[in-house]
Amino acid sequence: MKNLKYMLSVHGDFQLRQDSLALWLTDLDILLTNLEHLSEAPSNEKIRQLDVLFNFFLFIKILFSF
Repeated sequence: MKNLKYMLSVHGDFQLRQDSLALWLTDLDILLTNLEHLSEAPSNEKIRQLDVLFNFFLFIKILFSF
């Protein structure tokens, strides 16, 4: 019985992390799409914005490291 509870707990943790990563990737995809297609900024500004986004998402990933 303990083993079953443990496995259900592990599965639940996996599902939460999977959902969290899927949401994170969706948010990142939306931001990148907006930057690529909707931004009228020059290329060097887009690169700067990408750098800021990358650093932000890296910080969030480290903060909530899995």
